[in-house]
Amino acid sequence: MKSLTAFKKYSCSIAVFCCLLLLTNCGDDKSEKSKQSSDNKTSQESIRFGTVISIVDGDTFVLSSGKSVRISAVNTPESGELFYDEAKEYLSGLVLGKKVVLHLVGPGLDRYGRILAEVYVDSVNVGLSILKMGMGLLYLFPDNAYLKDKYLPVLL
Repeated sequence: MKSLTAFKKYSCSIAVFCCLLLLTNCGDDKSEKSKQSSDNKTSQESIRFGTVISIVDGDTFVLSSGKSVRISAVNTPESGELFYDEAKEYLSGLVLGKKVVLHLVGPGLDRYGRILAEVYVDSVNVGLSILKMGMGLLYLFPDNAYLKDKYLPVLL
């Protein structure tokens, strides 16, 4: 438990630093373009549903359709890194075996072909929950920079 507390303090400090650094690179004009492009999609195109059948790591899971989903705006430890198991277990407790709602972000897919989305289960934002528990770091890029106002206050 002591190491988990240390991770939370460490991740919060790193997350705030990374957010500030990333926010300087995610100008309002880019985030506005991303937001406008996502606003132009109909709700049918930008929202998906599915049931989670397996957990890959602390920010990625697989749906019953076989498609992988990457939670947007969150980055958790990778295999072999400290707190990987804890982050994966936390995500598992939140979503495994449950129906999730996916709000697609940006083009909807990341460079690995995974669905990129904000994820909700029982109206709980999974990404925000991961950040609040200190299980991951805020990860912003031009396609999801519009989320900074929702996610950044969680870390401050």
